[in-house]
Amino acid sequence: MNNNNNPFNIDYDVKKVIDESSRSENQMKELLTNNTVQDENEWYVLFENGTLVKKGRSSTPTSDYLIGKKFKNINDYYGS
Repeated sequence: MNNNNNPFNIDYDVKKVIDESSRSENQMKELLTNNTVQDENEWYVLFENGTLVKKGRSSTPTSDYLIGKKFKNINDYYGS
C-alpha cells in the first residue's frame, strides 16, 4: 500500500521521516553507508529501509537551476 508520506510514485512504505538539516554530516554519512538509496529527487531521498529524508544541505539552490545545473545526488554530495 502506498504511504501518504511517500512523495515518489512507487509502492513503498515510509517508516520514518527525517530532515537532513537536523542531522550532522557524520550521521548522514552513516545513513548512506548502512542503507541503499531506493529513489531520489531534488527534495527527498527514500532509502531501502523505509527512511525518507527531506533534503536540506544537499538540495540544489534555485539559482543553480536558472543556470542549467541539475541536482547532485546525495551520495555525490557526501562523497559516498
